Amino acid sequence: DAAPGADGVRRIVRGAGPDGLESLDELARAAAALPRVLFVGHAQAPAPAVLVATSEDSGLDAGAMLRAALAAHGGKGGGSPRLAQGRAADVDGVVALLLGDGGERGAA
Repeated sequence: DAAPGADGVRRIVRGAGPDGLESLDELARAAAALPRVLFVGHAQAPAPAVLVATSEDSGLDAGAMLRAALAAHGGKGGGSPRLAQGRAADVDGVVALLLGDGGERGAA
């Protein structure tokens, strides 16, 4: 469990295994069903990619957040306010921007 940040939103970050982001899709959707959550999944293989999911009551827009973070790192992607994904060579930089508050990464 992730403790809420100063804004009351819990940030959950998970690295994907060799199957890539597909292995995190179900977890991301389940996390977004919880109150006040930002879920960030990341993968290096088979291609560098990021998955973002937000709960409706978090006040966060997953698609807008991810598009901005990807643009800052030369990546592309998008999605809805609740679920978005994209690719960028610098996944670590994208994740850092998404977390914004220096949140801890979860175990892969």
